[in-house]
Parts: sequence; C-alpha cells; structure tokens
Amino acid sequence: MYHAGLKPATKTLFMSKFRRGDIRILLSTEAAGMGCDISDIERVVQFRFPANISTLAQRLGRAARDPSLQGYGTLIYPRTDNSQMKTLQDDVYKFITGDSDCRRRHLNRVFENEHKEVPNCCDLCVKSAPTPIKPDYRRILKSPRPAPKFKRSRLPEQQLQAKDKIREWRSMELQELEKQSEIYIADCIMDDSAINLLSARFGEVSVAEDISLILDWSELVDGSLKRLADVLIKLNKEIDIPVLVNAIEKEQAGPHSGISQNPGGSSGGLIAQISQCRRQMRKRLGEGTLVDLGNKRSKPTQE
Repeated sequence: MYHAGLKPATKTLFMSKFRRGDIRILLSTEAAGMGCDISDIERVVQFRFPANISTLAQRLGRAARDPSLQGYGTLIYPRTDNSQMKTLQDDVYKFITGDSDCRRRHLNRVFENEHKEVPNCCDLCVKSAPTPIKPDYRRILKSPRPAPKFKRSRLPEQQLQAKDKIREWRSMELQELEKQSEIYIADCIMDDSAINLLSARFGEVSVAEDISLILDWSELVDGSLKRLADVLIKLNKEIDIPVLVNAIEKEQAGPHSGISQNPGGSSGGLIAQISQCRRQMRKRLGEGTLVDLGNKRSKPTQE
C-alpha cells in the first residue's frame, strides 16, 4: 500500500518496483499523485466517490499514457440512496448515473474538449465494451527459504495465546493506518490465514527475520515487523523462563529430587541438558544475565 505515511526511501522502492513490473498492482492513496506518470498502466480503479470531476478525470487518466495501449478506468462506489447521490457535484452525479449517452463525451463536454469516436469507448455507448481483468498465469518460482534457527513446539493453548497477541498487534497497526485513509481493513495488515500459520509456529521466532522465514508477508507501515517480533519474542520468554528455572531447580535438588541418573551415578547427561538450558536462557534474557534461583530475579553477571 502506497500512502503518505511511508518513509521516502520506501516510497521510492515501491514505485521503482511498480515501474519494473515486480509489483503488478499498486494500491495507493492520493500520495502517488501526479508523479505516477507511467506509460504502460492499463487499468485504473477508483474506489468511492471522487471529490470532483477533475479528480476523477486525473486519476482515471493515468491509464494508457502510451498511445499504443488501450486503457480502462473503473469507478467502484458503495450502494447508496438518491438523497446521498444528490450531494455530489452535478458533473460527478451525471457521470456516475449515466445521464448521458457516453461517459467520455460527458467528460469532454465538461472540459470543453473535442470529442472523438473511439472503439470500445465506454459501457454506455458500447454495451459489450470489454472490462474483465485477465489473470496472469505465469508461474512464479520462489527459492526455498531457510528455516528459523529455533524450533520450539508450543501447546495448543499457547498457540491460542499467540493468536490473541497477534490480533492485538494487528488492531494497533490498523489504528495507525486508518489515520492515513479509511479504506484499510484488518486483512490489509495480516489476514487470518497468515495469523493461523504464525501462531502455530511462533515458538520459532527469536529475531524479527524469523517471521519472514515463516511467512511470505510484507509490512505496510515501517516498523510493523519489529513490533510484531517484539510481541512474539516477549511471549516466548514468558513461556520459556519458568520451564528453564524449574529444570535448574531440579538439577540443584540433587539425587533426591526424583531425577533418574545414569548407571554410574552421574547426572552428566542431565547436567549437559541444563547447561544448554542456561545458555538458551541467557540468550533469551540477553548476554550478561543469569538467574538467581534464590529469589527468582534476574541480575547482571559480574564479568
């Protein structure tokens, strides 16, 4: 989604990808503006009523800048009653309701342009004017993505907890986007299928990049990925730390704790496992941190 809230570098990146054809459809607010002068755009879709007829003509006019192409302009607006329609500017009202024999002729009359007959002019004068969007059946090949570093299984109730956290994050992100435009819905941030997949594998998230390894997903607002990662990393810590502390307590309890030892009486295998837990805990909490089992509080180590 191209909008005014994006950083300049992100806007430049999106527009360059659109020009190259890496992005086939650009969903944009007025932020694209007059700068969207690209010769090979074939279709422009205007969502909701335009402010005036000039705005509509300028937006639809971005299609087929190349004279060798035939472009299509489509206006999509919500169902409404006649009283609401009458609040529109007269020129816009007549264009929408079809109070003319030709939509292009109406625009040319408004702007005092000479009207020229063209084939497939509009849906009023040519009822069979083609409007379908032809799908592109080219196969998209993707290189396999590496797996996240950590593979931690989570219980069903923990996955539900993660799903709730992700939806809370999505609601917060949507509130920010709605400040830019009211056209956004929650699925613009992340749809439910992506949330289901991520919540099932959230235990694999230890850094923000892990989310990109799990999902084919791009953020709409700068910083969304990091904020989502922070939510999931925090949840993983809340789940992992009590488990690791309990394991260390069992180690310190010694042979009377009910922990089975190997035939030689050594708990070397368990100690190795606990040592690994310690290392993982320090990584979760941050380097230079250990767990004081006496009072269950974390404190910095003295190197």
